[in-house]
Amino acid sequence: MKSNRLIYLILMLSVSLPLINHCKEYQERSEPNKDSLSINFESFNERYKDNQGLQIIDSRTLEEYKNGHIPGALILPVQDLESSKNTSKVLSTLKKDEEVYIYCSAGGPRSQRAAVILRVMGFKKAYFVTGGIAKWIAQGNPIEKD
Repeated sequence: MKSNRLIYLILMLSVSLPLINHCKEYQERSEPNKDSLSINFESFNERYKDNQGLQIIDSRTLEEYKNGHIPGALILPVQDLESSKNTSKVLSTLKKDEEVYIYCSAGGPRSQRAAVILRVMGFKKAYFVTGGIAKWIAQGNPIEKD
């Protein structure tokens, strides 16, 4: 009788463990994380060269934006995005089914937070650009000033 219970227990574990692991992997994939939200600067730069009509968001402050931004970028400070303040006009111009590239000064916390917020809002292809505008300028790319 004990051997039957042991066999039953082993059988149940052999069936249950793969299912538990599958559920855990699905949960990890479905939750946004830093790695899946980023695009390296070189890839972004190539895409920009091929298509200046990309959806680009500058997540810095308005003052930083006015001092110089990537041509074609829309201003959407992460602080405003977090508080839903003055964001509807910019968000209404974006297409949720297309890629959105977000940058800040150096590809740090602001653009990462903005990418997460946009993903939660339904922008499944929102990416923050590593290196940010600092790398953009260091590579000799043009900037616009308002």
